[in-house]
Amino acid sequence: MTERAQSLLEEVLALPYEERFRLSNAVRDSLHPPGEDLSPEEHKNAWAGELHRRQAARDAGQMRTYTLQEVKSRVDSLLNRS
Repeated sequence: MTERAQSLLEEVLALPYEERFRLSNAVRDSLHPPGEDLSPEEHKNAWAGELHRRQAARDAGQMRTYTLQEVKSRVDSLLNRS
């Protein structure tokens, strides 16, 4: 992360919850590629399809699953890297 990004992150984290929530939504919404805006129904259907695809892959043994403890440990190790 650049120094500017780190500085922005620190500023954002100091904001009240509601402002952080609104900012996080604005950033998330900005990550959609241009021209790929979906209607709420299209968005719902896309996620439903992705969920079914992942469930089928898991059931077929084609996807590695992780325990909550494994995920927490991995996140902790990533956040503690400098």
